[in-house]
Amino acid sequence: MTVEEIQSQIKKAILSGRKMTFHYTGKNGNKSFPAIEAITSTWSTLIRTRVIVDGKNSPRSFRYDRIGSVVITEEESQPSDLILEKLKDGTLFTEEDKGITRRGGVKSYGSTLDYVSKTRQAISKDEAQSLINNIDIPIKEGWSRGVILNIQDGDTYEILLENDSISSYKTRLFGVDAPECREDSLDHILGLEAKVFVEDMFAESRYCYVNERGRGAYIRHLMDVRNSEDRDVAISLLENGLGVPMMGYVEEPSIKTQYEDATRAAYDNRLGVWAIDDIYQRYNNIISDTNRTEIDILSHIPEKQSAFTKYLKQTPRANIIRAAIERKRDNINNKEKGKEIFDFMTSDVPPKTKDLEVLKKMCDRYLEEIAKVEELASSKQVVTDCILHIEDLVDELELGEGEVKGNFSKGKRKLLYHDNPESRWYQLCIPEIRFKTVEDANNCGFRKTSG
Repeated sequence: MTVEEIQSQIKKAILSGRKMTFHYTGKNGNKSFPAIEAITSTWSTLIRTRVIVDGKNSPRSFRYDRIGSVVITEEESQPSDLILEKLKDGTLFTEEDKGITRRGGVKSYGSTLDYVSKTRQAISKDEAQSLINNIDIPIKEGWSRGVILNIQDGDTYEILLENDSISSYKTRLFGVDAPECREDSLDHILGLEAKVFVEDMFAESRYCYVNERGRGAYIRHLMDVRNSEDRDVAISLLENGLGVPMMGYVEEPSIKTQYEDATRAAYDNRLGVWAIDDIYQRYNNIISDTNRTEIDILSHIPEKQSAFTKYLKQTPRANIIRAAIERKRDNINNKEKGKEIFDFMTSDVPPKTKDLEVLKKMCDRYLEEIAKVEELASSKQVVTDCILHIEDLVDELELGEGEVKGNFSKGKRKLLYHDNPESRWYQLCIPEIRFKTVEDANNCGFRKTSG
C-alpha cells in the first residue's frame, strides 16, 4: 500500500469509529498483525497508537513505509477530540501538533479541543454595533448590509442591520427549511451539520447582505441572506443537501429554478439528506410540495434509527460533528466536576503560597478526590478531563518556588516531578507546582517521571 492509501484507510477508521489491524513488518523483518486499540497521534511518517500486547494496553509507533495493509474491523473505537480536531483542520498527517497556551508555554496536548465549541459563537449586540460602525463590505444594489449576531440553526439567525442598528431581527431564511438542532430528534445531526455549515460561511466575516421579504411564522422576518463574499446561504445549503426547498413560499420562476437546480445538484451527488435512501426516493414529493412551510424529514424514513446510523458511517463531516457534540456535552460535565475538586482541594490555599504543609494537604486531597472519580467514572476520558481542568486552574495559583517542576499526570502516578534541566521533558514541562528540592516534591506526593 502507498502512504496515501494507508492514510486514507486510517481516516475511514477514525470517521467510522472502528478499530484497525495492521499488517506490519518490523525493522528485524518479522511480520505481525497488531490490533490497534486507539490512535494517539499521527504524523507525516508514522502513527502513534495503543495496542494490546500480551493482554496489556501499550503504546506503540508504526512507520507508514512498513505497513503492508490496514484492515478496518467491526469493533468500535471512540476517537479522541485531539485526533478529530486534527482531521477537521487538515493537520492529521503533518508535523503540526496541537497544544494549549498556558502560563510559561504551550502544553503538549489539548484540553478542550472540540470542533463544535470552536465554531463561531454568538456575538453581543455591542460587538455587532461596533462592526456596523466600521462596515467595509461593498454596497450591493437592492440589498441591505448587516451583521450576523447568532446562528441558531441552519435557517434561523439574529441579524443587526446597518439601517436599523438599534433593534436586531430574528430572521428566518427565505425558501429553505433546514433540519432542527433539537437533540431529542434522530435527525438532529443533519440540523447540526447545517448550523456548522452556515457558521463556516461566516467564519472570516460576520458581515452579511439581506433582502427582506416580510414576516413569517413566530413573527420572524423572512430574508434572503448572503455572506460577505456574496455567497447565497439558501443556495449553498441546498447544494450541499443541508436543507430542502419550500416551494410554497417561492413565486418568482427564476428563484424556483435556482432552488430546483441547487437541490438537484445535491441529489445527484447524494449529499446531506439525499444520502438517505428513503429521502432520495422521494425527491419529487418533497421539493414539489407547495403547501408546507416546514418539511418533516423523519416522516419519510420508515427505519429511522438504522437510516441515521448508516448516514453517520458514510458521512465524515457528520460523524465528526456527532463525536464533537458528545465530547462537548461530556466535557462540560467533567469540567464542572473538576471545578468542584479544585475548590475543595484549594479551599485553604492562597495564591503564590510556598508553604509546603499547605501544598501537601492540597495534593493529598487531590489524590483522594481523583481516586473517587476513577472508581466511579464511566470512561478514562472523564478522569482525563477532570485532571486537565484542575491543572489549568491550579496553574493560575502560581504555587511553590524552586527549580524542581511538579506536574499533574493522567497516568497511573498522578503527581510527577522533573528535576534534570538537561532533560528534554524538563525543558518542555510547564509546572503546576515548583519545589526547591526533590525531598520537598516527594513529601507532597510527587514521584520522579521516567522521562
